[in-house]
Amino acid sequence: MRLSFIPLPGVDEAVFAPREGGLFRARRGKRWGYLDLAGQVVVPFAFAEAANAFGDGRAAVNRKQYASTWGYVARGGELVIPHRYASATTFAEQRAVVARETRDGWRWGFVDPDGVEVVPCVHSGATPFCDGLAGLRGRDYVAHFIRPDGSRAFAFASDANTGDAAFAFANGFAAVCTSAHRWGFIDRRGEAVGTFRYDKCWAFAEGRGAVAHRVGTTNDDHEDSLYQVGYIDEQGVEVIAPRFGGGYPFREGLARVDLAHPRECERHQIGFIDRDGREVVPCVYDAAQDFRDGLAAVRQGKKWGYVDSRGQVVLDFRFDYAGPFVGGVAAVGIYGPGAGSYGYIDRAGRELLACEHSWASEVHAGVALVEQGGGMGPGFAELAGAKHFLVVFGADVAVDREAAAAAIGEALVRAQAVEADADAHRAWSALDGALVKLASAD
Repeated sequence: MRLSFIPLPGVDEAVFAPREGGLFRARRGKRWGYLDLAGQVVVPFAFAEAANAFGDGRAAVNRKQYASTWGYVARGGELVIPHRYASATTFAEQRAVVARETRDGWRWGFVDPDGVEVVPCVHSGATPFCDGLAGLRGRDYVAHFIRPDGSRAFAFASDANTGDAAFAFANGFAAVCTSAHRWGFIDRRGEAVGTFRYDKCWAFAEGRGAVAHRVGTTNDDHEDSLYQVGYIDEQGVEVIAPRFGGGYPFREGLARVDLAHPRECERHQIGFIDRDGREVVPCVYDAAQDFRDGLAAVRQGKKWGYVDSRGQVVLDFRFDYAGPFVGGVAAVGIYGPGAGSYGYIDRAGRELLACEHSWASEVHAGVALVEQGGGMGPGFAELAGAKHFLVVFGADVAVDREAAAAAIGEALVRAQAVEADADAHRAWSALDGALVKLASAD
């Protein structure tokens, strides 16, 4: 697989969690902005704080750190919703949860992409829209589920001690807790799925919802409850009895579970079950991640490897860190004295980028973010003083190396000579483009 590299000169920190449009946040000095997957500045470095990603063409930004001055920018950097909120979340389904600061504390509501508060900020809590519904909590601890226009769909009398996140819909269902402290699920009509007879529930995924019975506490002070986990189907039928010390949502047809009793927190027995509860990947591992691209990372002792959906070990236990496969590529780490070193492998375990870097992110749309740590090869990132660079997997570009090198020299002189922000951004972008060509040259 051919790789090309895009240095990000002047970037001091980057959080690579791109979602909509492949935009991710980065910091230059003390100010945050957004870059695209080509390394180009899309939103200037002008904000004290910024959300990880865009949603519905908007990103939450704050002009002053730790202040109630959150607003939203569009992709080009234009401020489209003023800096007026104490908290602002990422848009989902054309709505964002926002909060205003009042004498009684923060009060929550919803705003649309044009800045119209479709639900006023007067509520004690709120959950984002999903499947066309969102939850609002009033002072009476009644959960009101609303539609995008703010109209009420139905209400649910809840436990006063239950967090707002419990009332978020996912895959057509929401986990809720009654005023009698019993957990269960409701559907999009507000109707119960089965009975409310559990001590805890989690989100539905792939037709299965995780449920649990309480089996004790972590200590004599009863600070934390211990649970055994099972699963119900979409009709509320318990298809997998609660018998696992840990259980997670299904993904790619399999769920990660722990056979160890909850009290045996130091002796995990982790594996994977299918939708009928059959053990497909043996519960013999000390840790595991969910399946992605047909493979899951599992740990034996201190080393990680990968298994397939039949439970066969396909990559042996030689990594100190193992990320999920995305598009046939996974970030891995091999730790040495003092620090870890990260790189990338393909599904056959072949090294695509040497484990010689300070950090390597998960791949998104064939691109990943790497923090500089040597092993670059051409040395182009050092020329621009770049701490971070993007890796493009599978690129196949042929350019004139001498012409690209000449362009770098000219762009670097311009970038160092300008002081105005707008000119500096253009100069750095020109330098980025020249560096890309050099990195991709044969």
